[in-house]
Amino acid sequence: MQGTEYLFIFFLGLCVGSFVNVLVFRFGFAERPQKRSRCMACDTEIAWYDLLPVISFFALGGRCRHCGSGLSIQYPLVELSTATLFTLAFALLPPALSFFSLLAFLSLCVFLAAFVGLVAYDMRHTLVPMPFLWWLIASASVASISQSIATASLSPLLESGLGAVALFCFFMLIVAVTRGRGMGAGDAYVGAAIGILLGFTRGIEAVMVGVWTGAVVGLLMLFAYSIFP
Repeated sequence: MQGTEYLFIFFLGLCVGSFVNVLVFRFGFAERPQKRSRCMACDTEIAWYDLLPVISFFALGGRCRHCGSGLSIQYPLVELSTATLFTLAFALLPPALSFFSLLAFLSLCVFLAAFVGLVAYDMRHTLVPMPFLWWLIASASVASISQSIATASLSPLLESGLGAVALFCFFMLIVAVTRGRGMGAGDAYVGAAIGILLGFTRGIEAVMVGVWTGAVVGLLMLFAYSIFP
């Protein structure tokens, strides 16, 4: 049964990742997210069987069925990233579930989906949209509060508050020193959200690890975009 549960969570992550892709491509532009998907090259409406997460991209060879134009590698990358993160989050659930531990898991999934969407949006549009940031902060706060209630301890809340303030100030200091050339104020809000979710110690560790892994992932993404623009 547990294997089936993992498959379900992975499939759910693929579907959520597909919706995240829609937001990344359409948010802030004229086309509404609820409209049917169309090829950005020939404007042909895409059939449902060409919208299956990951499968359709590779079945079509990364190209539009109608005009043959290349599809962005972002589609499967975002879907697989979201599905993998959802599955890892599910693996962290305690054997004995409570309402608040389940709420913390769902909040973590929202956080992860928003984080993947924010990274993809920033890479594609070089912008950090505030609604994505508010989702990050809100979901991280709910997860922290749920964890505090589930463990009957104030430690998670204190750690979250300290982590949020420390990381926000750290990133804002970088913004001030570089005068916005190294990163923008939006990155400080991302740091605050990470601090809320992970606390002070783990938040600092995550930022340090993220600097190096981000560089590696960024290089891989740039290489992938050079093959599938």
